[in-house]
Amino acid sequence: MKIKIKRKLFLFLMVCFFSLMGSSQLPGEDIDPVLKERIDNSDLIVIGKVIEAKAVREDGLIFTIVTFSVEKTLKGDPQSDRIKIRVLGGSVGNIGLLVTEPVARFDLNERALTFLRIVKKRPEYYRVFDEDEGKYTITTEGIIQRTGVPLEEMVNQIETYLKAVNND
Repeated sequence: MKIKIKRKLFLFLMVCFFSLMGSSQLPGEDIDPVLKERIDNSDLIVIGKVIEAKAVREDGLIFTIVTFSVEKTLKGDPQSDRIKIRVLGGSVGNIGLLVTEPVARFDLNERALTFLRIVKKRPEYYRVFDEDEGKYTITTEGIIQRTGVPLEEMVNQIETYLKAVNND
């Protein structure tokens, strides 16, 4: 009789253990795969505000150089509280370059969460990773405009994922 009770108790404990193991997720495992890809492939992830945008001719093309005031850094080291983001397109004098492919667009005083890569040939600049999809405009209420998700929630997802990745 004692053996049956011990056996039942053992089986019960094993079922509980494997149930917990099967349903548990590590921090960051439940993150959206697209967001995960953006985090993994970005050199820098920052929240900030556009303080200037100026079109220039470089490398035979026209780029808009966006000066971005960094409020918070989630990944990487911006080396300054102001960074330069280079976006293809713009106009210099009476010459313009209109880009029909989706590219990130920045408005003066716009607040945004950006996923950035260093421009290899011009390391003083960053570019938006995944073009317009790597830039999330933040409303005055602190909501990500495109998704309707509160900024705080998205920041928490990013920080949780980065913490899990860095602990591996």
